[in-house]
Amino acid sequence: MRRFLSIILILTLFAACSLDYEQAMIADELAEDVPETVLIDFTHSIIKDGTPMFIISAEKATSYAESKKTFMKAVIFKQYNSEGELVAEGKADNAVLYSATENVELEQNIYFYSVSEESAIEADYLYWDNEEGILQGHDRDSVTVRQDSGTYIRGSGFYAELYAKNIRFRGASSGRWVEDEED
Repeated sequence: MRRFLSIILILTLFAACSLDYEQAMIADELAEDVPETVLIDFTHSIIKDGTPMFIISAEKATSYAESKKTFMKAVIFKQYNSEGELVAEGKADNAVLYSATENVELEQNIYFYSVSEESAIEADYLYWDNEEGILQGHDRDSVTVRQDSGTYIRGSGFYAELYAKNIRFRGASSGRWVEDEED
């Protein structure tokens, strides 16, 4: 009788164990789609020696640990020099920060202005490669570069090596050159 009860107990335990891993797989798949953090109306500041160097704010930021991406809506940024003077500012409707590389993909109503270069970039798509210092658009999309002097160029296939201050368009481009009157 005791042996019979032991066998029933063992069979009951085995019956309770499931070899169906579907639930565990669904949980893993959901983990990729569920954000690690959702921030509303946030501001992130990078401060060096008591001086703000970079400030980024967004209406909403959603980060995913698994893919190492942060999706942001209504993004505004400002960059300052070591004296605390504004050197660049910009905005975009949407941005994706790839935290593993610090690369950034920007979409819709993008506007950047460089105080030192006295120029702005306007686009609907740009990709920043942080390691290479390259900012580029899609081959088919139009990007406009404007200087405060009135000079501008608009074209497709935008490609800029920002550290070398080299800008080119791989597709068709047009614009207007305004001579500097300080000769």
